[in-house]
Amino acid sequence: MMFWNAWLKQRSWGGAKDIISQKDAQLQQKDKALQLSQLLEEKTLSVQLSDTSQSLRESQQYSSDLFKHCAVLEKQVQELQAVFSALIVLQLHFYVGLVFPLSEAQQQLGSTKQEGSELKKLLEEERDQRSPRSRVPVELQKPMLSRTVAHRG
Repeated sequence: MMFWNAWLKQRSWGGAKDIISQKDAQLQQKDKALQLSQLLEEKTLSVQLSDTSQSLRESQQYSSDLFKHCAVLEKQVQELQAVFSALIVLQLHFYVGLVFPLSEAQQQLGSTKQEGSELKKLLEEERDQRSPRSRVPVELQKPMLSRTVAHRG
């Protein structure tokens, strides 16, 4: 029986070796498949990372260009606002220059009319104040003029 037990042990041991060898080969294949899968995943992630990095650089460049463009536009807006303000000031000066001299001229005209009216009134008052004796009748003025002219000659 000992022989038989030894033979069975050897046989069992040999079968176990075969099973272990098969399991080892399967594990190696799975390990290689896993390594390939990991390598493929790393490559995929590397490509995605590279694409994302490129996209990020492009976005940063675009953002930088937009900020520069905005700065240029803001400067142009400030320049236009300054020009607009200057135009408004010029228009106001022009308008004020038209309005005030016009109103001053109207005031002067009113003053002149008033002065003329006052002078007329004074003249009429002065005429009224003259005595009837100091007035020379028209018929008498002609002989006086002819004497004055003859006297000069």
